[in-house]
Amino acid sequence: MTDELLSSQQRRRMTSEREKRQLRRLEILVDVIFALILWRVFALLPKPSDVGYEGELMLFFKEHARDFLPSIVGIALVIIYWIQNNTMFGNLERTDNKHASIAILQMFALLLYLYMVRIGIEYEGDNVALLGQSVTLAAAGWLAVLSWFYATKNRRLISDDLTEPQARGVYWRLMGEPIAATLTIPVAWTSQGWWDLSWLILIPIGMWTGRMAKRAETAVDSGK
Repeated sequence: MTDELLSSQQRRRMTSEREKRQLRRLEILVDVIFALILWRVFALLPKPSDVGYEGELMLFFKEHARDFLPSIVGIALVIIYWIQNNTMFGNLERTDNKHASIAILQMFALLLYLYMVRIGIEYEGDNVALLGQSVTLAAAGWLAVLSWFYATKNRRLISDDLTEPQARGVYWRLMGEPIAATLTIPVAWTSQGWWDLSWLILIPIGMWTGRMAKRAETAVDSGK
């Protein structure tokens, strides 16, 4: 009986160590993909040579200001998602195959977003390209929410130092971007201009989710 108990404890310890190593590998993979996506989106910013422009540089920026918006939105959201992932991974103790699969699916959604940005540049103002950008960004955000929900359920993957109110705070901080991206989906069928403007909804939604996160986190001190 003692031997069986020791064997069981050893298996659990070995599993835990393996899952911790998997988490480190997953963190490296995610960071590399985020860096590549960020670099590629930045590289897609319009350049004078792309359109054969030979005039003054300031005039180029004025004439093509609208063309910069999709890439700027993409850069901002990729950075936000990257920061959010760092927050999540910083509070994880380990990972498992299901959690890693969700994280990789999120990376795949962001890579698809990168593809849709490229399509949007080649087919300027195309509704399908705008729709694809909204859908892929929304999918990436909701997959992050799903990843955190899975990790925190029964505290299966999170650090012992993370309290329940703090975990709920992280959950709220993940919600703003996917909500905003989801709301831009129907606007994609109108026009490029309205779709660009629709992303401003991220500001009030982000403020609201930020307040909800702080309210959840203050429960640590109040004991609620």
